[in-house]
Amino acid sequence: MKYLRYIALAVALLTLCSCTSVGDMLEQETADLTPPAKDTVDLLDIPDYLSFPLSEYVTLGAYTGLTVKIEPVNVTDAQVNEAIEGIKTLNGLYQKITDRAAKWGDVLVLSYTSMTSDGGTGVSETDVEVALSDKSDYPADFVEGLVGAPCGIPVAVTVKNEAGVLTTYTVTVSYIKGEYAELTDAFVTEYSGGACTKAAEFFAYYKEQLWNEQYYNTAYDALWEACAQNCKADVVPDEAVSYYLRSMEDYYRRMARANGVSYEAVLAAFDLDEIKMMNLSYGYAEKDMIFYALVKDAGLQVSDEQYQKALTEYAAKYYDTYKSGVGKGSGQGGKVTVEDVARYLDAEQGNIIKEQCYDELLYEYLYDNNKIMMGEVPMN
Repeated sequence: MKYLRYIALAVALLTLCSCTSVGDMLEQETADLTPPAKDTVDLLDIPDYLSFPLSEYVTLGAYTGLTVKIEPVNVTDAQVNEAIEGIKTLNGLYQKITDRAAKWGDVLVLSYTSMTSDGGTGVSETDVEVALSDKSDYPADFVEGLVGAPCGIPVAVTVKNEAGVLTTYTVTVSYIKGEYAELTDAFVTEYSGGACTKAAEFFAYYKEQLWNEQYYNTAYDALWEACAQNCKADVVPDEAVSYYLRSMEDYYRRMARANGVSYEAVLAAFDLDEIKMMNLSYGYAEKDMIFYALVKDAGLQVSDEQYQKALTEYAAKYYDTYKSGVGKGSGQGGKVTVEDVARYLDAEQGNIIKEQCYDELLYEYLYDNNKIMMGEVPMN
């Protein structure tokens, strides 16, 4: 179920565009009706797109007393090294080169704004990482146009899509990423919250953390699939499917604008079409309904303390992301507060953090009330 939370977190920032009813387009049967009045639910805040009584739409089967088998969890040294490089990247633990122009093979950190020749809406991005290589996720014309770009001086790069529409990017390279720095005792102590105090021991410490994370994800996915198979959404109302469909459409349209290509080209790159998106949206909505029906039936409730803790962790984790766009000190170096994040989530994301709290509570409940076997070894 965790992947649904990630999808929601990714798409919920987007302004949902209008779309036609999905009832006629789905192969599966959906409800074409005006939903009954919403249940009075004291235990949780059901999202607006599920504003109907779940008990009338979802049939729950056994979700406790099950035995679930998972494959052995293995974390390689290469995975640990890659993860540690990611930590260094996120924390700026690398040389920042500003005294030369960009060359092929470099990794640039840059900002850009764009404008299309057909009058379409441009985009602005900051602190974007772009690799000057054949494996870059950005259009080849964009990547090649950055070769020779100086640091700190805006340059114009023009990209033409398959429809002949030109997108002009005004790009400023902040710096070129150089060699990674070595970890220090002080850094690993702060990063681990005191759980690891020696840089020389951080590799082993972090390998254990990755194992625990992989085990958590594997166990939860297996528990969720086992329980969800015993439950059924008898009818998936149209509005629930439409929520995911509109979110997906807007997500890929924004991706198209950001990369100067057509919406159809982006869908083709992800092997998607209208019917596939409809069916995916149906599946996401169905699983969301089962998820909230399980949460309600198990009597799970997020306490104020849990919610505030999650907000605090979110504010700390995404401080760099939001410091220039959310906090009251935006543009003035003001630190993002928990109140800033809470206000932003309520306005823009439908309180995704509370959904993540329920996700954790449901995992704990399923873990405590079912048996996990890794091979022949009981894990709980």
